Amino acid sequence: MLAPLVVVKMLWAAALVLAYIVLCVAVYWQYRRRHSPVMVAPKTWLIAYATQTGYAHHLAQHTAKTLRLAGLSVQELPLAQLTAAMLQQAEQLLLIVSTYGNGEAPDSARLFVRRVMAQALPLTGLRYGLLALGSRHYPQFCAFGGELDAWLQTQGAQAYFDYIRVDNSDKQAISLWGNAIAECTHCQNVMPDAWQQSAFSSWIIQSQELLNPNSLGAPVYYLQLTPVNPSHETWQAGDLIQLHINDQQPLRDYSIANVTSDHIALLVRLQYRPEGGYGLGSGLLTQSALGTEVALRIRHNPSFHIANNQHRPLILIANGIGLAGVLAHLRQRVLQASARPCWLIFGERQRAVDYFCQQELEQYQSQGLLARVDVVFSRDGESLRYVQDVLMAQASELQQWLTQDAAIYVCGSLQGMAQAVDDALKDIIGQQQLDMLSQEGRYQRDVY
Repeated sequence: MLAPLVVVKMLWAAALVLAYIVLCVAVYWQYRRRHSPVMVAPKTWLIAYATQTGYAHHLAQHTAKTLRLAGLSVQELPLAQLTAAMLQQAEQLLLIVSTYGNGEAPDSARLFVRRVMAQALPLTGLRYGLLALGSRHYPQFCAFGGELDAWLQTQGAQAYFDYIRVDNSDKQAISLWGNAIAECTHCQNVMPDAWQQSAFSSWIIQSQELLNPNSLGAPVYYLQLTPVNPSHETWQAGDLIQLHINDQQPLRDYSIANVTSDHIALLVRLQYRPEGGYGLGSGLLTQSALGTEVALRIRHNPSFHIANNQHRPLILIANGIGLAGVLAHLRQRVLQASARPCWLIFGERQRAVDYFCQQELEQYQSQGLLARVDVVFSRDGESLRYVQDVLMAQASELQQWLTQDAAIYVCGSLQGMAQAVDDALKDIIGQQQLDMLSQEGRYQRDVY
């Protein structure tokens, strides 16, 4: 008979071998799932969306729901997952895409632009409809939608209808989309009210704190707003508010800086109009008397949520009032048990007057939530002036955080900061690794 100790050792060895086999099988199937081509079944309506703030995804979900209610086969996916092979398999495609920044594709679609739209594909068997989302507030209105439409036609695809452009969630344009897909799918138009975004509600300006008196830059205020009626609205770090001024003006988006549901906190920089006077949105929020009611709604922004990064270290990069977006993530993480550490990189003009929320950030640092803080001020004459300079100077530290599975969140100005950060990351880790981080949801941006 075998000694009991030998038997135990043999059982442990067998268990380890079995665990290793299970791990190998899991890795293999995960590899197969990621690398096997996704097939598009015949007569399936393929619906692809490219979103930055979540609205295109919202419309794609309700478009898919409408077609399923009509008994049609539907396959819905992000544009980033739409491959050249799938485009060549598909017979009927509906696209809902937003334009971001200065006429660019949303971050989630950049890989599709580089890998798919950069090549010529025979798509003569494909018919498609396209809804382009944007804002006439920007010169390149719906530019990415237009580029995608032109590329598809160049490849031989045929449009069901001229692509529809939507200005700031315009209800009439959304109704045109509903009518158009009802006609091309030969199903009854059953557009539910859920196609439209949530209604506006009244909130009271409770407090306005000037954060940077005597700054070289425009005044920045920390605001708190409370609901007129008890609010059942919920949000999470990364979400925005949309401020309604009047029916003739585009909505103004502001990052929510807190996660508690009893009030909304904002960082707002007062803007000045070229013709004189204050910016409409910033002036309303910062110059109105306390107690003034404003109309707003929550805009969920999945592309800047914590999502699968909840248990990862975070590298938070912000400039100016972009601090609001990363501040919300810090405030959400401080409520989380056993939270992984964060690294904050923040840039403004002058340390003496523009170090917003300094006391709170230093408290997070003393608590260990912020394992590292790098602040740079462009007008103080230091060698490092901008957040991208910190990245380049701390390239090895950045690599070390990434090897520890860290995720990167960037919030602030698109022109200047966000593009410079993107370029710095490409220089440090390369385009391929940056693409991989984006695909894994570990590189998120909320820039404007």
